[in-house]
Amino acid sequence: MRVVSIVGTRSDLVKSAPIARALGDAHTLVHTGQPFDYGTDEGFFADLDLPTPAFDLGVDGGTNAKNLQRMLGALLERLTDPVDWLLVYGGSAATIAGALVGAKRSIPGAHIGAGLRSYRRRTPDEVNHIVVDHLSRLHFCPTSRAVEALAREGLTEGVHDVGDVLLDNVVRGLEVGRQTASVAALAERIGVDPAQPFAVATIHHHENTEDESRLAALIRAFSALPWPVVLPLHPRTQESLTERPDVATQIGANISIVDPLRPIETLLAVSRAWVVLTDSGGLQRESYFLGVPCVTLRDDSEWVDTIDVAHNVVAGADPDAIEAAALEAAHAPDPSRKVPLDGPFGDGRAGEKIVEILRRTQLARL
Repeated sequence: MRVVSIVGTRSDLVKSAPIARALGDAHTLVHTGQPFDYGTDEGFFADLDLPTPAFDLGVDGGTNAKNLQRMLGALLERLTDPVDWLLVYGGSAATIAGALVGAKRSIPGAHIGAGLRSYRRRTPDEVNHIVVDHLSRLHFCPTSRAVEALAREGLTEGVHDVGDVLLDNVVRGLEVGRQTASVAALAERIGVDPAQPFAVATIHHHENTEDESRLAALIRAFSALPWPVVLPLHPRTQESLTERPDVATQIGANISIVDPLRPIETLLAVSRAWVVLTDSGGLQRESYFLGVPCVTLRDDSEWVDTIDVAHNVVAGADPDAIEAAALEAAHAPDPSRKVPLDGPFGDGRAGEKIVEILRRTQLARL
C-alpha cells in the first residue's frame, strides 16, 4: 500500500505525524512549498519523530488564489505514479489542492479532521473543510460531533470516528518532554519562571491579524493581566504589528515575546501555564488534554466539545471579556494530571486506527 500525504502548514505536519509513524516506509510526505507557516526546523521534525518531506513543490509567495492555482498544477505533474490513498489534513490551501487533484486523478482520498464546522461560510477554512469532505472517499473524524455534522450533509459512507490525531502527539510528546527537558531550559526558552503564575497566548487567525482594532484589543487584554504572558510570535502577527506601530507600542511589559516554540516546548509550557489565550484550534485541544483552562480569542469555535466540558470560554476580541474569563478560569496547574484517554477526542491511537482502516479498505478493493 502506497500512501501520500499533502501538507502545506505547520498544523498539517503535526496532524500527519501519527500517520507517518504508523505507516513507516509506506508513507510519502509531499510539501506544497510554503515554509510550513513558521518554526519548522530540524528540532520540530525531531519532536514529532517525522521525516522531512520527500518532495517540495516550491509553491511560495503570491496571493492565496495564485498559490492555489500553482499547487494544483504542481500536484497534477507530480502525482503520476500509482497511489493507493491520498491523505489531506484540516482545511489549509494545501488540503483543498490535494483533494481536488486526487479527485481529478481518481486517487481515493481520505480527510483527517473531517466533519469540523464553525458554520461561518465566510471563513476560508470552513469552505475548504466542506469541499474536501464532499470530495473524500474516507472521512476520519476527531469526535462524534463531527460524525453528526457529516450526517446532516448526507455523508454517512466511509465515515469513521477515530479520535483526534493531535491527542496521539500530546501523549507521546509529553512523555518525551518530561524525560528530556529541564525546568531551567524551559524558563530560558519562554522568558518567564514556569514555577510562577503565567499565561500562554497565540494569535495567528486572519480575523485577528488583519483587523487592527481586534489586534489592538487583544494586545490590551494581554497587557492588563496580572501575570506574565508568553507570546510565541507567528510571522503573520509579527508582520501585522510591524505594519501597525501604534498597536505595537501598546504591548505591555508583562508580555514575553518569543520565537515560535517547538512542539514539545509548547506542550511543556502549556502544561505549566495557569491559562491559555488563543485563536488556535490546536491549542484549544492541547490545553484541554493538559488540564489547563482556555480562553478562545475568536467569535466561535468548531471545537465545541471543549466548551461543553466547561474548559474553554469563547471571548472574541473583547478586552474586558478576555480579562474576566482569564481571571476566572486561571488556576495552578497539576503536573501529575494524566492526559484523558476516555473523553470525546479518543484514546490517543487515532493514527494507528486510520492506518488499520486504510489497509482494511484497500484489501476490500482488491
